[in-house]
Amino acid sequence: MQKIENHVGYWKFSNKVTVDELEKYAQELAQDEKYLSFHIRKASNDQYALGFEYKPDTYSQEESTAFNNDCTDKLKRRFGNDIVGWDISSMYYKVK
Repeated sequence: MQKIENHVGYWKFSNKVTVDELEKYAQELAQDEKYLSFHIRKASNDQYALGFEYKPDTYSQEESTAFNNDCTDKLKRRFGNDIVGWDISSMYYKVK
């Protein structure tokens, strides 16, 4: 098992946000090479979530907080009340 200290998580959207919109947003974010991957998955009901992995410059609490605040700000400006939740961690364990 390997400990990975990247930001991983997902942002969950209302059923008004389409897969195409999420793909377009992920492609825009992907211009930042710190984003290592994206995936779109089905969430509850007719909702979708955009999952991601992001490699920070440093592994500090300050950078983690700044990342979360920046993401929240951008998502709310872009999607308004159609961003309905998120779950982000600054570390995970890779088993395989």
